[in-house]
Amino acid sequence: MNIDQLHAFLHVAELGSQSRAAERLHVTQPALSRRLRELEASLGVALFRRTGRGVALTPAGAELRRRAAPLVGELDRLAQDLAADSGVLRGEVRLATPPSVGVELAGEVVAQMRSEHPEVKLCVSVALTGEIREGLLRGELDLGVLYHPVASAQLHTEPLFREELALVSRPSQQPGSEGGPVSLREALGLPLILPARQHGLRALLELHALRLGLVLDVVVEANSLRLLSDLVSRGLGHTLLPARAVQDELRAGRLCTTRLRGSGLRRESVLCSSRDRPLAASALEVAARIRREARKQRTTRRG
Repeated sequence: MNIDQLHAFLHVAELGSQSRAAERLHVTQPALSRRLRELEASLGVALFRRTGRGVALTPAGAELRRRAAPLVGELDRLAQDLAADSGVLRGEVRLATPPSVGVELAGEVVAQMRSEHPEVKLCVSVALTGEIREGLLRGELDLGVLYHPVASAQLHTEPLFREELALVSRPSQQPGSEGGPVSLREALGLPLILPARQHGLRALLELHALRLGLVLDVVVEANSLRLLSDLVSRGLGHTLLPARAVQDELRAGRLCTTRLRGSGLRRESVLCSSRDRPLAASALEVAARIRREARKQRTTRRG
């Protein structure tokens, strides 16, 4: 085994596609396939099986992924830290955010890093909170933004900001009197369009519904923020989100928000990293910029 073979293996395992992994690694697909064949030959086992959509891990491949990811991550961090000692940040930083946070927060941080630390390669993805948590625990991500509570003692967390949730509806279906506030009980009793259960928002609303003795009427599960907003604008149901997450649709008049009376329903975003794998210097720099950007956004909202 060598580090290039393991890098190839881990990227294919993450993406489920040799062509996409080759593109990410900036190598040709034949070169990447050769690395995988050599790795399988040296181990004497098959690591992948072909599927209709690409490739999937065999049991041996899953075990290699579990044990190789932290080792490769530590070697990468060692190289980055040695480079940082020379005053130049370089290496790869893998960051994931939920859909309603990603563009506004991560976009500004990426722009800053590209301008001031061009040798740092940023891999930014948008995913559900359950997927982000698992990626951090498996060592596939360096940093992730999750919604509190995270429910894992293996993750270090620090608060970024809190957002009030509002009921989001099609304007013609807005409940209440002339757009006045509604109770949380009224809002949670409506037909709802929500993400699947592994999403932090869904877990939060399920918890509040349980406290009120309600069972949520989820008419559609939509794990894409864009799709969720579109379905609500079509009048298929309501949802609950921070107003910031749908600000473009609000300006265009496709959606409207209704304040929740006396509920105190808030969603707290936290920055997470693994307690088991110290962050390299480049990832620490990205984390510091995420904190600064979050503080700036908090100040802007209060203003």
